[in-house]
Amino acid sequence: MTTTNIPWLLAIGAMGYFMMRSGGGCCGGHGHDSHHHDSGTGSPATNGGKDPVCGMDVDDNTPLHSEHQGRTVRFCSERCKRLFDLNPGNYR
Repeated sequence: MTTTNIPWLLAIGAMGYFMMRSGGGCCGGHGHDSHHHDSGTGSPATNGGKDPVCGMDVDDNTPLHSEHQGRTVRFCSERCKRLFDLNPGNYR
């Protein structure tokens, strides 16, 4: 490793640190401790309180949902809903 690589490695590490600290991640800028919870009221017509794209727990009352093969599929974020809607066959 040369000394010219060190600033780049530090910059990349700092970006990763601040993204995780500010809640960035799989679902686009919100922390994983907020906005996601399983209400415990899942029914056979739902996806069991789990976002099929990222696996996060979702509330049965979320406005973010799609219908697929007679089931209501719920999502934690607009990003996950868009990904699912593009190709629902990729997700269970």
